[in-house]
Amino acid sequence: MSCGIKEIYFKNVVRRNQIDYKEKEGQLLIGGYGGIYHYRETNPFVTDYSLNVVNATSCYELYKLGAKRVTLSYELNKSQIEDLMNAYYEENDGYPALEMIVYGRVPLMFTKYCPMKKMNQCRICKTKSYELKDEHGSFPIISHNDCTTTLLNGKTLNLLDELPNIKGIEALRLNFTVESKEQVVKVINMASGKLNGSMKNAVFNQETDTRGHFNKEIV
Repeated sequence: MSCGIKEIYFKNVVRRNQIDYKEKEGQLLIGGYGGIYHYRETNPFVTDYSLNVVNATSCYELYKLGAKRVTLSYELNKSQIEDLMNAYYEENDGYPALEMIVYGRVPLMFTKYCPMKKMNQCRICKTKSYELKDEHGSFPIISHNDCTTTLLNGKTLNLLDELPNIKGIEALRLNFTVESKEQVVKVINMASGKLNGSMKNAVFNQETDTRGHFNKEIV
């Protein structure tokens, strides 16, 4: 908020795998159909990446359910995003209201089984952070209140250099998970600089970052 960001997802996130829906105020970010059907009559909402939207028909169906915006799947590349927008325009005489995640650790796996509990260290995740490591790198673990966990990618999705060329997307999301306060401020400033043209130098780091599928499609 201190960096001037107007729309923030924090306490208003409803995950796909959630089964307990509590009363909430204001706009929500909803990741599953259960959440959509529970809140659609009471709260404005944006749908999350976990609905895996990859085509114009999916967008239209979610708009009919009441979505204010639809977040695109991580799996789309830039030409597929353009094709989706053009197909939507041809079918509906207007462009879709889309959201796209342009920065953050991509979730690799969601599991109901907590690694810390298996090691007889239940609840220690409330005070410390953990990673899984293998020969490919380190993968941060996000522990949820219901004792489910999400495993994050070892590299950070970073499309900040691409921001000036991304057209037709209503909202560009910076998805913060394990970053420090200083890192959050730095990334927001870089994103703002890319959008207003004040930052000309590349910020992508080959060692720590990835562009995901943005420049290449899944084979």
